[in-house]
Order: sequence, then structure tokens, then C-alpha cells
Amino acid sequence: MTSFDLARFERHLFAKRWLAREVHFFASCKSSNQEAKHLLETNPVGASSLCIAWEQTAGRGRSARDWWSGPAGSNLAVTLTYRDDRVRPEILGLLGAVALSQSVAWWTRQPQAVAIKWPNDILLHGAKLCGFLGEQPAAGDGTLLLGFGCNLAAAPPSDLVPYPTTCLADHIPDDQSCPSIEAFLSRWLWDFEASLRRYVLHGTSAFEHAFLENLKRWAPHGVQDPRDQRQGPLLEFSASRGLRWGSESNSEFRPLGWIPTLEPLQP
Repeated sequence: MTSFDLARFERHLFAKRWLAREVHFFASCKSSNQEAKHLLETNPVGASSLCIAWEQTAGRGRSARDWWSGPAGSNLAVTLTYRDDRVRPEILGLLGAVALSQSVAWWTRQPQAVAIKWPNDILLHGAKLCGFLGEQPAAGDGTLLLGFGCNLAAAPPSDLVPYPTTCLADHIPDDQSCPSIEAFLSRWLWDFEASLRRYVLHGTSAFEHAFLENLKRWAPHGVQDPRDQRQGPLLEFSASRGLRWGSESNSEFRPLGWIPTLEPLQP
């Protein structure tokens, strides 16, 4: 992965698209999120923009943790801005996560090995492959900054992270090569655009089913909320009501904002 052809990348996207109407490429920056925030400050009513960092020197994950981005051009670090009054920002972030899981499954041909770990990781064979972070600027106009990083060609050294990690290159079928940043990113935007249009135009059921199935692959025996120890099988996910787990006779929906973390139950 030695170069990024912006014009070729844009030719791979929908001509009349909702997402990434403007694309900005940065050879090196502190973080794609920081660049996206700057764009919003200078043009707060602009179209959806995509900021791509070829080299990211100060990426940030959830709870202000650093994100390991790897050598320049080896992995993906991007931030997408989007506002749509028909979709709540937190749901928009989860739509992007489901689309990301679909893209990974498409490239690896291993859909059953891909899972979403609550609240913001994509796992491949139980190891972290991608992380995503949804953030709303202080202006509070409903715009979402959806940043994500994906280990395409390299994974963090084991002495830097306290959990298993992997990279996409290690799981690509023998008859194809690891996708370039251009190819992987354009595939994700195609999947995201299709999921978003389906959600807005045809309802929430397909998204709700896909998100719950991704969670179940992470926690097949159920989950536990470490704050109050409520535990049980994952039962239902609703875009309007939240997540429900426990027994059929003793369960309730919890809004997404009330669930900062969940732990998978062991067999």
C-alpha cells in the first residue's frame, strides 16, 4: 500500500450519494477526527465529508485512549461526518458498524467469524480488527463524526495492547490479495450507503436483525451489565427502544445511552 489515488477512489462511489459528498485526503495529520472537526468549524452546514489519514500520529479511541495506526499507508484511519434528521446519531453510528462488519465478511468470505463487540469494536475470529467512535460536536446540531480505524496490513504488537488483535491481511483467501485502503474504504461506503437507504426508505427491521446477530456472535451465551449484574441471553434489539437481554419473563429494554459497557457470559 504505497499510494492513494483520490480521483480513482471517488469514481468507485455512488455518483448521487448521501455519504462522503466531499472527500479530503491528508498525507499526515494528528487524527482524522481532528481534521473533520476543523472542517465543521469552517463550514458547519456543508455536505457529508470524509477525512482520510494516510498517516495518523495521535489517533484516539474510546475513553480518550490512543489508537494504534501502524506505519503510514498500512492501515485505515478515517472520519465521516453526516447529519440526517431521519436517523438518530447513535443509530447512524451502529449502521456504520454493521456495514463495516459486512465489508470485512465480504473480503474474508467468513461472515460467521465477524462480530461486533459492545460498544465499539469489530472482531474477527475473536480478535480486534477495527474500532469505531461516534462523536457529536459541542454545537449539538445533530451532526455525527464517525471515526474508525481498521488493521488492514498490520496489527499492534502484543506488548502494546492487553487483548488479542489481528489484521485483515492474515485472513484473506489464498486466491486474492489484501485490499488497498481505496478498495476497502469504497466497499464500506457502498455497504453503509445501502444500509442507510434501506433503513430510511424501508424501515428498521433489517438493520435490527443484522446488529443483533453480530452481537450474538460476540456473546453467544449472553451478556452481563457489570454495574448491576443483570445477565442473560441477548433477546432483542430495537432502534427505538434499545437492547433487551435476560430471560423472557424477566427482561426489559434499556436505551443505548444507558449501556456504557457489557461483558460476555462464559459457557
